[in-house]
Amino acid sequence: MANFSANWNASTGATGYYLDVSIDTNFGSFVTGYNNLNVGNVLTYSVNANIKAGTTYYYRVRAYNAGGTSGNSNTISLTTTACPGYATIALDGTAFGTTFTTATQSPVANLPSGVRAGHLLLAWVVTNTNSTLSSISGWTQIGTSVNNGVDSTAHLLYGAGITGSSWTFTNLFTATETGLIVITAWSGVDNLNPKKRL
Repeated sequence: MANFSANWNASTGATGYYLDVSIDTNFGSFVTGYNNLNVGNVLTYSVNANIKAGTTYYYRVRAYNAGGTSGNSNTISLTTTACPGYATIALDGTAFGTTFTTATQSPVANLPSGVRAGHLLLAWVVTNTNSTLSSISGWTQIGTSVNNGVDSTAHLLYGAGITGSSWTFTNLFTATETGLIVITAWSGVDNLNPKKRL
């Protein structure tokens, strides 16, 4: 959450100050909690509730003592710091599912068109049995789901720095398998740490 410090000069004889904060230069409305807020006898106050990043705010004060309250001070404006933006995570391409009907331990799969080294690649490997992966050169396995115990298995992998039009998953399975592989290419994600946006 954003915040800022409101500062003002001392007023002779003041025993305290009232603070107004608004996004309207004419103070036609107030930020919640900052309409005639009694901040006590201070010359700086941390404004940290209901404040948004990248927004222009206006503030003013009035001094008070036992004799009454002064008129408004001059208006001070400032803009809070904008939050750093995130890159958009985008699906840049999907390769049509590559079906391997001849049992193999090293299936070959199509890569999305235009794939480049900076892409994060996700591969869904679905087999017709309860399969086990043995080697995933160039890829990291991040999940497995077995359907009905033996009917089929879906493995989720991610890879980085992989280019070309196809990829051979050398010795991927512990036994020969048939199934399907679908690969997607993503940008806006650290391809070495998929949990981190760029």
